[in-house]
Amino acid sequence: MKPLNTGNPRRFACFTFLFVLLGSLVQVPDLNARTLTAKDGRAIEVEILAYDGDSIRIKRADSGKTFTVPIDSFSVEDQCVFCEEAKTEATKPKPVPQGSVRIELSRGVFSSEKREATGLTYTHEQWGFNVVITNRSAPMLENLRVDYILLLEPNPYHTTSKDSSKLKRTTGKATIESLATGSRTQFRTSTVEAIKVALKPGWIWGDEDRKRTTRDKLYGVWVRLYRGDELIAETTTPAAIVNREKWE
Repeated sequence: MKPLNTGNPRRFACFTFLFVLLGSLVQVPDLNARTLTAKDGRAIEVEILAYDGDSIRIKRADSGKTFTVPIDSFSVEDQCVFCEEAKTEATKPKPVPQGSVRIELSRGVFSSEKREATGLTYTHEQWGFNVVITNRSAPMLENLRVDYILLLEPNPYHTTSKDSSKLKRTTGKATIESLATGSRTQFRTSTVEAIKVALKPGWIWGDEDRKRTTRDKLYGVWVRLYRGDELIAETTTPAAIVNREKWE
């Protein structure tokens, strides 16, 4: 009895891997155009879009048309390149569906201290946000990073610079090791100091239009949640921050 001829062992191994591993569609993001070699020796300029089981989805550079063709339509060398690329793409985490992770924010005074002066009481308050992050439907998320910007609106009566109308920024970070489906985690941001200035009874300001109590205000916060370089959730309070400020 003659042994079964499987052809080129390297080709057979690559093809078998693709057929077994890629039973479902595997997208191939951001690959540049390349030259593939068909079995008959023709060179074809294409862009690879996805691996789909034992087929490959390509876009021809000359016509812009998209085709799905069998992987074994190409040279053995190209098939083995497909094998390595598909293996790499298949092991990457899938993009997190939009809206599957929720960020909730609530501001608060974490500590305060009063200081007395002639005719005035200064209250130094440390303001920040409680941040709650909920994984509502995404698979287990790991190695997450939270970047945020706290924005303080200065007391206009205590600012003399030309930039008195600008918000003061304080940046911060937090890390989350893992977040299972349906679970939540929370943390506090760093704080910004907001000073409240109040006149004591029997005292008045030289400026009659000035209120008896003035203060710095925590204007808001801008929060972004990343998995690696992938931005998976973002929120601001108030919503107008994105129109007034830039993420830098």
